Amino acid sequence: GSPENTTPNGDTDETLNTDSSPTATIGSGPAGFFNGSLDEVRFYNRALIADEPESLYKLEKPTEPGSYSPIITLEPLSQTVVSGDTVTLFTKAKAKPAPTFTWQYLDLNSKLWKNISGGTTASITLSNVTTADTTSYHVIVKNSVGEKTSKSAKLAVLDKPQFTQQPADTLLMVGASAYIQVLENRATLPVNTVGKTAKVYVGVTGSPKLVYQWFKNGKPIPNAIKNKLSLKKVDPGKDSGTYSVTITNAVGEVTSNDFTVTIIDPVKITQHP
Repeated sequence: GSPENTTPNGDTDETLNTDSSPTATIGSGPAGFFNGSLDEVRFYNRALIADEPESLYKLEKPTEPGSYSPIITLEPLSQTVVSGDTVTLFTKAKAKPAPTFTWQYLDLNSKLWKNISGGTTASITLSNVTTADTTSYHVIVKNSVGEKTSKSAKLAVLDKPQFTQQPADTLLMVGASAYIQVLENRATLPVNTVGKTAKVYVGVTGSPKLVYQWFKNGKPIPNAIKNKLSLKKVDPGKDSGTYSVTITNAVGEVTSNDFTVTIIDPVKITQHP
């Protein structure tokens, strides 16, 4: 075999012993570190990172006869559903050897595609969906020959209106004003205020677009179809009563609790003692 070389610090630089024999020994001692057959010996001028040996092996691994990369024969379809529903997205693909599946969703905050836990078959089921699940989905189909990414399927989750805060009873002085406003899809609401100008806030969630109708004493108020009801310079005979609001969208309807608007006239001294 070849002689051993000595490095400047005195360590032994192991050499590869090769001759006409099909076996080779690396290292010193009776058996060295390896004693067996070698094929396609390579030398690199740098250390390979952890995944490179396997990647290089797979890259040059012979494919079995008739192998081909995945072909998607059925793309996942976009769907529109209601909050609380169960949704199944599925695909069909052919490949040889058999492919693997990786489902991903588009994170709307980072704009990155992220793997879905457990999404490793030709279909994926999402249970009890909410509006937070509204985004795009696709699947990566892969085998040792290649990979194919499906077209994106958009999932739209609609949510019927639901109150998060009901309107409150309001007490006003004659001539004061009140604004009862519905705020949509807010995590927190401002605090109600009283005084010469009262502000009352109502919370609601829902998607898609919400439509409003305000009522007084059980009857629709003409043209009161916005998210704010304005009562200006109130008068007891005109504005006192029981109010409510009905909110609708494409998937449902909800009516608030009744709330009262009471208007009082401040005491006036007509004769001094």
